[in-house]
Amino acid sequence: SGVIDNALYPVLSYEALVKLVKGSISEYENESYFDRMTAYMIKFGIVCLFTLPNLFTVRDFGPGLTILACFSFLPFVVLSFHTLFFEYDSLEVMNLFEVKEGAKIADWWTLINTLYWNFSGFDCVSTCAGNVKSPSKTYPKGLLIALFLITFSYLLPLSSSVLLNEPDWNTWSEGSYVTIAEFQVGRWLAICMVVASFAGNAGMHAAEMFEDSWQLCGMAEVGLAPSVFAYKHPKFNTPWVAIAFSFAIISGLIVYDFQFVVTISNFFSVASALLELCAFYKLRCSKKTLFRPFRVPVRSCCGLILFLAFPVCVGIVVLFSSMGNTVYTLSINFGAILFGMFLYSAMKHFGNLHYARLS
Repeated sequence: SGVIDNALYPVLSYEALVKLVKGSISEYENESYFDRMTAYMIKFGIVCLFTLPNLFTVRDFGPGLTILACFSFLPFVVLSFHTLFFEYDSLEVMNLFEVKEGAKIADWWTLINTLYWNFSGFDCVSTCAGNVKSPSKTYPKGLLIALFLITFSYLLPLSSSVLLNEPDWNTWSEGSYVTIAEFQVGRWLAICMVVASFAGNAGMHAAEMFEDSWQLCGMAEVGLAPSVFAYKHPKFNTPWVAIAFSFAIISGLIVYDFQFVVTISNFFSVASALLELCAFYKLRCSKKTLFRPFRVPVRSCCGLILFLAFPVCVGIVVLFSSMGNTVYTLSINFGAILFGMFLYSAMKHFGNLHYARLS
C-alpha cells in the first residue's frame, strides 16, 4: 500500500505544475494540457528526481525532511495570513457551510477516501524505529506534533480560501492551490506554491520510499519476502533492489490520475491497518509480558476493544468506500489480494524464496 501511495506525489507535483502553466482554473478544464506521452515523461522525470536521495543517503533524512517541511509550510501561511488580515472585508462565513450542489454518494465516498489518505501513514514510522533514539519518548511526541501540523496545514489555508472563495470552491481540483494563490494574492505566490508543492511532495515521496524499501528489506532478512530484496549497496548501505522494485511499481501507476491511485492506495492501506489493529489486540492479550518500547496505557482486553472500536469502524467504512466504483479498480484490488494470498501460500509451502543471497 505504501508503494502505491507513493505514486500520488509525482502526480500531485505534475498537477500543480500544469495549474501554473494554464494560468486559469477554467482553461483546458475538460481536456489534458499535455498529450499522454509528454505528461507521462514529465511525471517519470519527477519520480526519478524524487527517488535519488534514497539511493545515496540514510543519515541526512531527518534534518533534510524537517527543512523541507518548514519550507513547504511558508506559502500556505502567507496565503492564510493575507486572506484573513488583508481581505477580511470580503470574507463570507456562510461559505464554510455550503454543500456541493448535486452531490452524489460517490462524492461522499471520494471525500472519505481523501480524508483518510490525508491522515494515514502514521504506522509507517515503525519501519525505522531501529534508527530512532529513545523511541518510547520520541514516537509519542512526534506523532502528536505530526497530527497537529497536518490538521493545521489543511484546516487553516482551506478555511481562509473558502471564506474569500476566489475562485469558487466548486471548481477546485488537484493542484488548485496554485490557482487560488494567484487569484487571491498574486502570480509570485503561485510560483512559490509550485516550488513548495515540489518540495513537500519530494519530502513525502522520499520518506515513503525510505519506509517502504527498508520494510521490504527487513522482511527479506527474516524470510518474509524473497531474499533478493535484502541486498544493500556496499558503499551507501541503502537497499537498492527494494528501491528499484518500488520505483518500477510507481512508474507504472503514474499513468493514472490522483483519484484512481487514491482509491487503490486506500484499499490496501486501510486493509493493512485493520490487520495491524487485529495483531495489536492479539499480542496484547496473548503476550502481555512482551517488552514494548511504548505501551498503550490500557490494561484490560475489554478496554482494548473500546479503544479500538472507533478506528476499526472508520477503517471498515473506508475499506468499502475504496473498493472502487469501476470494474477496473475492483479487479486491481482483488487481483492483488489473490496474488498476495498465492505468494504467501507458496512461501509457506516452500519456505523463504532464496532467489539470491546478495548481502
